[in-house]
Amino acid sequence: MTINLNPILIRVRPLNEEVKYFIVAFCILFADLKIFEIKVSELLMFLFFVLYINKYFNKISTLLYFFSLFLIFSLLITSLLKIGPLSSIYSFLKMPYIISLSRYVEYLSCIGFSLFSYHILFKKKYIYIYKILDYTLLFAIIFIIEFVLIYLGFYSISESLFYYGTYRLRGFYVEGGPLGLCYAFIMSLVYLFGGKYKLLKIFILFIVIILSQSKAGILYILLFAIFILYEKVKIPKFYKPIAIIIFTFTFMYIVSIVVQGYLYEIANVSTNLQYKQNDTNYVMGRIAGLFIIPNIVKSNYLFGIGMGNYPLVRNFPAYRGIFPEVELWDSSGLGGFIDLLVDGGLFFGCIFIYVIKNIYIRSAIQHKKYLLLAFALPFALGLQLYFLYPWFIIGIFLNGKSD
Repeated sequence: MTINLNPILIRVRPLNEEVKYFIVAFCILFADLKIFEIKVSELLMFLFFVLYINKYFNKISTLLYFFSLFLIFSLLITSLLKIGPLSSIYSFLKMPYIISLSRYVEYLSCIGFSLFSYHILFKKKYIYIYKILDYTLLFAIIFIIEFVLIYLGFYSISESLFYYGTYRLRGFYVEGGPLGLCYAFIMSLVYLFGGKYKLLKIFILFIVIILSQSKAGILYILLFAIFILYEKVKIPKFYKPIAIIIFTFTFMYIVSIVVQGYLYEIANVSTNLQYKQNDTNYVMGRIAGLFIIPNIVKSNYLFGIGMGNYPLVRNFPAYRGIFPEVELWDSSGLGGFIDLLVDGGLFFGCIFIYVIKNIYIRSAIQHKKYLLLAFALPFALGLQLYFLYPWFIIGIFLNGKSD
């Protein structure tokens, strides 16, 4: 007696594809989910990088060469600057030299995510992207449902993995800002590849951004919308400079409203520091970074201070200026492009732009102008360069790339 397994195989094959789509959605949405100090999505994509880099080496070789050269220079610079450990309380992964190696592994995970995205979309229509986006939409609905249940008092909770503070969503992020930025990124992809019920999907995603109270998410949407209007509306060449000026001043006015709290703190930093010496939200992060980073760049503008070394050098008297020393692990929070300038200087900043531009130019996919903007905006609005989800765009680019 023989058993025909073909029907079983037919049923299993789509499931395997769906699992792949879910993995990509998981890496997009839960990029900051950690077990101890290791991000789960980065571990998955690093394993994929190890398994498939030989197969897809030609697709991604320029990025791999770039980050490898960046690592070599970072180790040399760490030695030249005589960078020591911040504190004995931090793990082995945050020691000098090791932090650069750790950051390098994170960048390899980003490459792995791009390759995995390329792998599952290879020779498929781009409509398959909407299947990935639908999984992120499912989690958006779950977040909203939990928020509504808490708000209506069906159960009382002060904090959860999805929610915290005064009615603010955060997903699996530390706070609401990064969640809103992530969903703004997803919204831009839904606009391009949303499939059926696109407007309904955009509306649901917008609710998540509002409930997360994310300034970065709102700014992302505004910038993306302005670019769409500029591209879609047919403006005579004579009036284009005027349109650009109007769009620029409108955007600057909106930004000033959104970030007015930061502008006040910056304008009064000398006075406020007298009362906020022990306020970690003030002496660390963006406000401190706006004063410390110019000093670092001024002294290390060509090759930077090395990959991941900002927390280790921000206490140097020549850099921190009027700000006090801190023992906590600090991040500037000013975004991947600023971090790249600090870590790698003008040299590696320019090379990175060239590498991405080369991938962009050789891609023949539709909507590539919008996709390039979707890749760049998160890094311009506060996201670190080693976060996974914008690198999904590189995977899409690679599918339209000629060797």
